[in-house]
Amino acid sequence: MREHAEPEILRTPLEQVSLQAKALGHSDSLQFMQRLLTPPEPAAAQSAELLLVALGACDKVAGPLGALGRLMAEIPVDLRLAKMLVYAVVFGCLDRALVLAALMAHDKPLFAAPFEKRDEARRERMRFAVDGHGDWIADLCAYEYVAGQRGQLDFVSRAVMRDVRNNVRSLREALAFTGLSEPSEPSGPSGPSGPSDPLKITRGGVDPMVLRAVVFAGLSPSIARVRVPKQKYYEVVGGAVGIDREAREMAFYAVDPLGPSPKCAQRWQGHDMRADRRVFIHPQSTMFSENRYAVPFVTFFALTQSGAQKTYMRDVTVPGMYALLLFGPQLVVDPENKVVCVGPTGGLAVRAWPRVAVLVNQLRSLLDELLRRKLDDPSLRIAAHPVVEAVLELIRTDGK
Repeated sequence: MREHAEPEILRTPLEQVSLQAKALGHSDSLQFMQRLLTPPEPAAAQSAELLLVALGACDKVAGPLGALGRLMAEIPVDLRLAKMLVYAVVFGCLDRALVLAALMAHDKPLFAAPFEKRDEARRERMRFAVDGHGDWIADLCAYEYVAGQRGQLDFVSRAVMRDVRNNVRSLREALAFTGLSEPSEPSGPSGPSGPSDPLKITRGGVDPMVLRAVVFAGLSPSIARVRVPKQKYYEVVGGAVGIDREAREMAFYAVDPLGPSPKCAQRWQGHDMRADRRVFIHPQSTMFSENRYAVPFVTFFALTQSGAQKTYMRDVTVPGMYALLLFGPQLVVDPENKVVCVGPTGGLAVRAWPRVAVLVNQLRSLLDELLRRKLDDPSLRIAAHPVVEAVLELIRTDGK
């Protein structure tokens, strides 16, 4: 055994260290960490800087924090959860976002079962999965059902329920201490009337699309492309009828928003020929049997390896297209081909008029300015601001 334990800074992620260094005025966190007694590897510190850029905490590597980053630095949780809570305050869905953040922060899933009963546990979880909202919304509905009925569901862990309630209380107190909290929908569980009608989360004016956008805001660096197979048809007397695709025909490719841009991404449709890593939806996910996707991407909470064969996405969410444009990585516009690439690596590309990207970038700037004003004056109420209302309308309708 080693005589001394390895310093913690060499064995833990550096994103939080980088964020706090910037919050203290050290814009170049890499240079700051090199002055430590045991400096981390430069590559690890560089990755932390890149992740802060991908999350929108700062505009560039070795740059100062923006308004969003400064707000994130005041919330003592994981960076992804901090970003979620900031936008939940802005969009008036803080109560539910606190539950989502507490569920994500827990090291054990809400639904748990022995290996031999995993299929039964998934069926129980599927009772709360509606319209392909994803795993986190299903868990939120299950949590609110159990909390509201003061009962118990099969395979829902009582220990996790207790810990989530305690974590929600702690997160709420931390937000109150920073002065970020604003009144949102009524507090307390507003669980549905029964498992047959689980998606009653619209009480208090909370739209599921808004919650999915808030989840994506925190998980935005974790994106996977969805490659849909070509439509097949069979002939009938009146013509041709499309054959429904099977879930196993869908292909998913994890996009690295921090890596270099491949040459193929410089051409339209080149993003679909990239050599991204193939990933699969975990069999316990509520999206495992899904064969329709309204948008060509999903976001996930974590990747797990199954031996040397498959990499699985855990806890998948399908947000709307405007959630991707508003809260995803920076937009790169190709006006000649009318293409908007999300992120400098070109991993996701959509056909759109360039003015769409220009207007979205302007909205992002206005929203950041609003966050700066909130930071300077915590008592400022911004939930009813016209910019917030415009963003919410885009998210709810997905631009339709």
